[in-house]
Amino acid sequence: GRGFWHNEEFTLTSLSTGFDHIRYGSMLMQKPRMTLTKPAHWVTQQDKPQFSGQFKITADHTFFGETSQLPAAQLDLNVNGTTP
Repeated sequence: GRGFWHNEEFTLTSLSTGFDHIRYGSMLMQKPRMTLTKPAHWVTQQDKPQFSGQFKITADHTFFGETSQLPAAQLDLNVNGTTP
């Protein structure tokens, strides 16, 4: 990825990365790839931390437990909060 840092603010302007898999509870994504579609901005001030950005995740297959699955899919994520 690429970006910059100034005082208590971090900005990620580009990101493209892949993983073997992502597992969360009983969900398993195979060969996901994550790209940044809108810059991620993180303000680390203790009295008012903020984090926001937009990502796209594509995966070959997503499994939910042993009986449910999705074929190749794309997920568009909009994140807002206080920390990444």
